[in-house]
Formats: sequence, structure tokens, C-alpha cells
Amino acid sequence: MIKNKTIEAVKKQIGENLREIRLRSKIEVKKICNDLEISPAAYSNIERGVSDLNISKIIILSEYFGVHFSSILSIDNVTNYNFVPHNTSTGTQHNSQITHQQLDGYLSTIEVLKSEVEFLKSQNNELMTSLCGSINKK
Repeated sequence: MIKNKTIEAVKKQIGENLREIRLRSKIEVKKICNDLEISPAAYSNIERGVSDLNISKIIILSEYFGVHFSSILSIDNVTNYNFVPHNTSTGTQHNSQITHQQLDGYLSTIEVLKSEVEFLKSQNNELMTSLCGSINKK
């Protein structure tokens, strides 16, 4: 069976939303499980995006946490980008997906690293100039 990666990403985002809501509410998983009569493993699967949630469960969870169901279903930042990196040592390709939020984070990190590389290049040039100047003086 082929899994649809978009569905998996949405399920994961919904689970992350529920985890954030739970943490903000400062409610322990054990209490939620007791109150909703579900096992800790079942609830863990929900927060990890493993379980499919039907409308009834989403409404029950939204009422339990006192939030609108749309905050559980908020998936604005689940835009998938497909990358097919090529492993030159093995000649294989691996498909991977990241969210828009992850992509923004990676791009931001790349920009910071670029500026650090430029700074280190300038420091290296200054050091080389200084060393060459002291060698020429001898």
C-alpha cells in the first residue's frame, strides 16, 4: 500500500497542534487518557500523527481542551516540498519531504552560515596579509 505523504504530513501537523494545545493547557497525558477513557498509547499515536482522527474525535478533543476545532485542524504551514537528493557514493536517490516552515528554517540557517563564511574569509585574508607582511619584513 502506498501512503500519501500529504496525508501523513497533515496527520503529523494535527498531532503537533494537539500537543501544543495540551502543553499550553498544562494537562498531563495521564489525566486526558483517564478523562477521555483512552489508553496512553492511543493518545500518543494521536499526538505523533499515527492515528487517523474522525470528526467526532476532533470535536471531543476541542471541547475537552476548550478550543475551537479549527485550532486542532490548523494546517496552514503544511506545504510539502519534494526533494530527491542523489547519494553520489551509492548512486541512489531518496525522496524526502519537508514542510514550508522547515524550509524557511533551513533557508534562514543557510543565510546565517553564508554570512559566517564571508566573515571567516575576511578574517583569513587579514591573517594571511599579516603573515605575508611579517615574512617580507624578515
